[in-house]
Amino acid sequence: MKSVFAERYARPCARHSDLVAVHEAPDGTIALLLRHTLVPLSEEHAAWERDTRAVVCDVTGDLRGAGFEGDVVVAQWLPMHRLAQIFDTWPASWEGDRARAGQLRDVARRIVADDRFVAWRTAQRRRRRPRARPGPLAIDQWYCAMAPHWLGLEPRMRRELVLQTHVWIVERALAPDACPPPAIDLVPDGALAHRLERLVPPDDLTRWRPWITIVLRALVRALERVETGGGARAVRNLFLVPSRVRPPIGHGVVLRAL
Repeated sequence: MKSVFAERYARPCARHSDLVAVHEAPDGTIALLLRHTLVPLSEEHAAWERDTRAVVCDVTGDLRGAGFEGDVVVAQWLPMHRLAQIFDTWPASWEGDRARAGQLRDVARRIVADDRFVAWRTAQRRRRRPRARPGPLAIDQWYCAMAPHWLGLEPRMRRELVLQTHVWIVERALAPDACPPPAIDLVPDGALAHRLERLVPPDDLTRWRPWITIVLRALVRALERVETGGGARAVRNLFLVPSRVRPPIGHGVVLRAL
């Protein structure tokens, strides 16, 4: 079913080959996604800015002429984290080039996921790791060596959920004398479930909730092995738990941990 925006303004949008999609907020604000790159090289930035401004001027002129009075933002000019949020929460009301629009959305989401990973790694290095857990230096080196694996997980939603689970492991499961005990976070309606669900767009929660449930159950077992003296191997296994659970393929698919 076409959106109200698409029904009214598809024709002026279609006149511009450099406009690949339009996302619309609940309040009627639209985000114009252009064909241009989201991350121009420094030596290309001046030309990129000039070209995008020219396209935006033409597109908004046509939309205003067709009667559109809402606010307009330009995807290429937004901070990457804000752009990824728009892609995940504002529906696409019009698409002129679905393939190119999809490429640009994937780029934004990957950059944001990578930024979150780097921020987490920086924060982890600043923490004084306790000696209560076995081999912290060895675990840290192993985790860094595994970075290509974590950052290569697909789809993008799976990668973000895995990295967020890792943040929880460092903050709660590996913290000395954690209070309350970390296991309390792993109940179906616990803190970790809520933390993960907040990352998932509302329309995708039905697909990803079974994945989250399986990860929570597997973490309970893995955490028990860590707490009973499983050593560095048990700690490594704790980080591996979420990446071993297969992502959902479609609605109604039963997931199984590997």
